Amino acid sequence: MKENKLQTVGAVAGYILSGGKNTRMEGQKKLFLRYGGETFCQRILHACDCLPAVYLSVDKKDPYQEAGLPMVEDRWREIGPIGGIASGLVSCEEDALLVMACDMPMIDTESVQRLLDTYRENTSVILAAEQNGRIHPLFGIYPKHVLPVAMQMIREGDYRMMHLVFAVSGWKNSGKTTMITRLVPELVRRGYKVAVIKHDGHDFESDVPGTDSYRHQKAGAYGTAVFSDHRFLITKEYQGITERELFAAFPEADIILIEGMKNSPYPKYFCRYPEQPLISAEKLADEIEKRMSLY
Repeated sequence: MKENKLQTVGAVAGYILSGGKNTRMEGQKKLFLRYGGETFCQRILHACDCLPAVYLSVDKKDPYQEAGLPMVEDRWREIGPIGGIASGLVSCEEDALLVMACDMPMIDTESVQRLLDTYRENTSVILAAEQNGRIHPLFGIYPKHVLPVAMQMIREGDYRMMHLVFAVSGWKNSGKTTMITRLVPELVRRGYKVAVIKHDGHDFESDVPGTDSYRHQKAGAYGTAVFSDHRFLITKEYQGITERELFAAFPEADIILIEGMKNSPYPKYFCRYPEQPLISAEKLADEIEKRMSLY
């Protein structure tokens, strides 16, 4: 790599995530797989020629010695990419890390340079690559000031690299459900996987009277479950649950919408119907997509 590029790109170092246990590869490290006559590692390093340094994020150092790169060992093990990225932000001196998954041998110098150029325009946000309307958090630039956020997520057991929690709030009968039923199909149309959690300030009837599971519950069962080949429904008596504990039920979600929770710290849209008309689903989806770049 060239040593004279530091002023050009700022204090941004490359950071290759080595890929964990590689269980699907029967233990073979993806970093050393070959494509086009070179290992994935070699191809990624060519793309990083404009960077002043490249580090390798690893769970253990021994299997990766042949890469010849400075290594950062995971401080938080077996929690996925967020643990490796947080470890790098703690250990590396640079102001930001350009994170790359090790199984991305098609990364090229142009793509890296475009990320750097765009990042220099606004160094206060996470900048992740986008393709066909989808954000790719494992090819992006993470500045050091996001470390407290990552640490908080780790403490709370929220290890997803990308989901946005957004609340649609308001007083009773202010249009919350109407807004969500308009917003969900618009976000789905844009390619996002969306989950919805409704907060009820009062208690609620947890099953439909007359169903078998309702009868099970009324007979004294503290929990009931109904499932088919395509979906399941679980009802359980539980004291003190929070919305964060429910996030784990939707690990695949890109966006989690919460109906209610007007006093929560989440970014939100406040419904004021009928005093004010509801915003269009398209405009609210645009706002949510802008916020996705911060997560």
